[in-house]
Amino acid sequence: MKTAGTWLAVVATAVAATLAGHWIGKRAASTSIEIPEDTSGQAAIRLLTAPFKGMDGKPRSLDEWRGRILVVNFWATWCPPCRAEIPGFSRLSDEFASNGVQFVGIAVDDETLVRTFSAERPLRYPILLGDPDALSLTAPLGNPTQGLPFTAVIDRTGRLALVKLGAFGEDDLRSKLEVLVARP
Repeated sequence: MKTAGTWLAVVATAVAATLAGHWIGKRAASTSIEIPEDTSGQAAIRLLTAPFKGMDGKPRSLDEWRGRILVVNFWATWCPPCRAEIPGFSRLSDEFASNGVQFVGIAVDDETLVRTFSAERPLRYPILLGDPDALSLTAPLGNPTQGLPFTAVIDRTGRLALVKLGAFGEDDLRSKLEVLVARP
């Protein structure tokens, strides 16, 4: 059982991450962040192989979707921009599923809150649970403040194709996915 101090620290970190993500997202002139130089692809490999927990309680990793275009969205139930982009992600998940695109949400939140949120607003893509340290995976991907929401798109070869800090507009992501899907 976590102490009140631990929960307070988690909530304070979560609020700080949301505010940082919102502030940086507002300041970004373009719709995506420049992808950090990672010629070895190690940052994407770390993300693909990181351990998460499925909503069924079983261990999962993003590696099970290797070979597909993978849209990985770090989010939390208490994050308004995160909640705002989820319906668009669900629609895009349906739209691009036949083109080899897989959406996966990484909830950096309390499991009970995620279950309640998912029951009230069914998501049409898998949700994995990450502990508060899961956000540290996003720093080498171009999210040094570890703000939310944060989306990383990994191409079919396992390379980082696109990252976005802040809410991703549905039309903007659609146009970027169309380009990736068209690549051989």
